[in-house]
Amino acid sequence: MTERADLTTYTVAEIGAAIGWSNGRIAAALQGASATAVKVVRGKSTKAWTLPSLPENLAAEIERLREIHHFRTADLLLQNPAQPWQPAIGLNQTSDEEVRRAGRLRDSLGRALQADEGTSISERARLTRPDFQRLFGREISLRQLERLILRTIDRDRGAHDFARLEIYLSEVPRRKERRAMAEVSFQELTDEFAAIANRCHPTTEERSFCWRKIVAHFAARVATGAKPNELKNALCKFVFAQLPALGKNAAAVNRNFERKLKATNERGLEALIDQRSVKSGKRREHDACWNEGIRMLAHYIRNETGGRISHGYRELYEGTGPTGARLSKEFRERYCFDLRGAKSDVPSAIRAALRPMLKATDAIHHGPKAARLSGPSFRRDWSNVFAGDSASADDFTLNHPFIEWDEAGEYVFEGRRFHLTRGQTLIFCDERSHRVHGYVLTPRPNYGAGTICAGLNQICMDEAIGLPFRRFLFERGVWKARAVKSAVDWARIDQVFCEEGVAFGSRESFSDLPRIAHATTPKAKIIERIGGAVQSLMQGAAGYVGRNQRLDGPERTASAIAHLRRLDQRGKVERDPRKDFLTKDTFCAELEGAIRRFNAEPQNGKMLDGRSPEEGWQEFHRKGADDNVVAHRVLPESLRYLLSTEVAEVTVSDEGVTLVRRGQPKRYYAGHPRLGELIGEKVRVRFNTETPEMITVCHLRSDPKELRPFSVSEDPTIPAIAATREDFERVRGTRQKFRQYGRDVYRVIAPRWNVMVRDENAGSADVRRAGEALITARREHEALDGVRRSAGRQAQKIAARHGVHLDTSRSQRPEQVLQAAKNLDELEERIRRIEAGTEESEDRK
Repeated sequence: MTERADLTTYTVAEIGAAIGWSNGRIAAALQGASATAVKVVRGKSTKAWTLPSLPENLAAEIERLREIHHFRTADLLLQNPAQPWQPAIGLNQTSDEEVRRAGRLRDSLGRALQADEGTSISERARLTRPDFQRLFGREISLRQLERLILRTIDRDRGAHDFARLEIYLSEVPRRKERRAMAEVSFQELTDEFAAIANRCHPTTEERSFCWRKIVAHFAARVATGAKPNELKNALCKFVFAQLPALGKNAAAVNRNFERKLKATNERGLEALIDQRSVKSGKRREHDACWNEGIRMLAHYIRNETGGRISHGYRELYEGTGPTGARLSKEFRERYCFDLRGAKSDVPSAIRAALRPMLKATDAIHHGPKAARLSGPSFRRDWSNVFAGDSASADDFTLNHPFIEWDEAGEYVFEGRRFHLTRGQTLIFCDERSHRVHGYVLTPRPNYGAGTICAGLNQICMDEAIGLPFRRFLFERGVWKARAVKSAVDWARIDQVFCEEGVAFGSRESFSDLPRIAHATTPKAKIIERIGGAVQSLMQGAAGYVGRNQRLDGPERTASAIAHLRRLDQRGKVERDPRKDFLTKDTFCAELEGAIRRFNAEPQNGKMLDGRSPEEGWQEFHRKGADDNVVAHRVLPESLRYLLSTEVAEVTVSDEGVTLVRRGQPKRYYAGHPRLGELIGEKVRVRFNTETPEMITVCHLRSDPKELRPFSVSEDPTIPAIAATREDFERVRGTRQKFRQYGRDVYRVIAPRWNVMVRDENAGSADVRRAGEALITARREHEALDGVRRSAGRQAQKIAARHGVHLDTSRSQRPEQVLQAAKNLDELEERIRRIEAGTEESEDRK
């Protein structure tokens, strides 16, 4: 027997008996853990350990079993290993359905529990699965079966008494329902209470709903002749059994019912409506002093401090700004301000009022282009676009300077001169599949129409790619050159397709015809995103200078550039640039490898949906048939919020409200002017998963009880390629609603400076006519000069064939020189014929 003083230490056998492990397994787990005591068991001295001295894995298993078997402490588990496991409630109190389910589970797990001890849990689960599916009539995963088998073994506690029905009950078994008259006589209330999702923790609205139904049902039963006292007692017992949250016990429910009944008799059923959500919270309207102070702060912060709220508030509060302006005394007295202790502390109400105003006017204050880019983007529908329909291209200054050997280079190494340049890389891609078709690299910082045409020829002449069916999409600028516009003869292509019986483009509108289109903003170009992804794949190559060379460029690259020797640094030690930078050939090899990896890498966007660009190029090719979209009738906007089943809290951005749900594309909502007032603010969004075309929005700060919601429809999409002017005007109306608040606020707080206007009628009419004449003369001179240069080059080529060096740059009439050179060609040809005997000379005649 163990002494009483030794009850806090445990031997290997005691621990194994308590947790169901073999002595060998316990001894292996205790390796490295020194014994803390020696116990005398059956006349023999045995090592023992206290609970704190046990290893972590052994202590974790003991704690797990303590929770399963409902022991108050781990010591009680180890001291009473033979105590059988008992459920939270007895079998006599468990519902019949729970007992029947436990019996089926016992029958289905019988073969697994009777298997040999060496059989693994996974093998037991596979052995049990057919029996479980036969008895329960449903599928079950092996992982779930493994959990059920382990739970049953743990509850058995090594007794191998698997016939006990208790060990097969669920974690929280349901009690038997009370078979009282209330269950039958109050069936109407049972049906009403079925709408309560969580009866143990109903919401405030659900509590009020239940009490109204209870009082109304009581009044109706009394009116039909029921005895009030008996009905009240039965009703309170029924309510406590169905909704225990309405009272701690039946007496408490009875007391609460008396109060509700008295209030209803005095003021009607409206007295049972919870008014706290309406009457709570601060709803004081702002006065004229507050509004004027906020406008003054917004104007000053917008134009004097660059949007810094703390800085502007401090200067206006103290009157120390460059303008000398100061907030009114009444406005300053509303809040305390400690300049020396917390000079950047701005009251949260003021900051909350200023933040959306400044956020809404940031882009407008920056300039027209920034304002145009900051608004919601156009949502394009790519469902009717196929791979090969539209090709796009753009230029990129990649992040790796490379070596270009050139006789005019500014650096020198071992007598060879070279440039270190980032150059320009023109990347071409297919818009639908995102496949990168190819690239053109020019080592110069600028490129022209010739470089663009070289890339177009490289792509269009490839049999695997060819011409796009509908358009090229380029940016404005160099890409809008005449040489680029004439690169594709769409009229001839259309004629060839018509001869083959294939309609190439629709004749209903010009927007459907194949053409070269020009993108005006970065948002309109898919190639911008693709080029950035290719640059990211090249980041590990030598000579990386970062996305922003001045701010995040590696120091080792800057040091390598500084160590290169220029031509004028004659005494400087030469350094091999190929150790730190790529040559043009190796740069092209790295770029081609990055393009191959990008084309083979799956993309998770809505356009590819897990496919790689190469797979999209093969799968999305034009097949000659488009799907017709049928318009569905929807619920009116005024009633759409009634079907809301999902709730999300998001921050309003420059794009409006963006909803992201797993496995579904993003949805954008910006078609309401009130959203423009909440840029940068948290809102609660309610929507229906089956009809997400409309959402209901509430501002969390100003309307936490959702008393003033407003509905916002999903942003319409426009065709990705064949968009008409009407399509753009329709979507532009949505964007204008969203940006209206920012424009209105900016007119109030805009800077007081004059706007520069260009006058096309400046100067007198004679002066303007003289200027136009000069421009016309200059253009004619440039055209004539081009003709003369062409004639000079042709004359030089003819003279070179005769072994004569001819300099036409000094000739004032290159046309006459060209004619003389042509006469020389004719004379030589005539002499050759005479020598051959095919023609007689004039002298012989």
